[in-house]
Amino acid sequence: MSPVALHGAAKKFIAERLGLCDAALHAHGGMAIYVAAALLIGGTRSPWPWLIVLAAELSNEAFDRLRSGSWRWRDTISDVANTMLWPTVLTAGAYSGLI
Repeated sequence: MSPVALHGAAKKFIAERLGLCDAALHAHGGMAIYVAAALLIGGTRSPWPWLIVLAAELSNEAFDRLRSGSWRWRDTISDVANTMLWPTVLTAGAYSGLI
């Protein structure tokens, strides 16, 4: 199985098992990656957890693009926004001293 097909199958498996819509999967997935990265790297005051979530999301969108054959900008922008919202809020809060 190609990496693109494997990625699509993994996304479908997770979505079916959790029973969440695409937007919720992006929000929860982004937070799960962010929390794991923050725990492994040492906190939210580092830019690395946020950058890891961004890299994971951009990779996800690249796989989606390869699978579909073209960019679907409305979906891509929505996916990136849903994935990055809370990691961005938490990182900004940490840097501003609110968290």
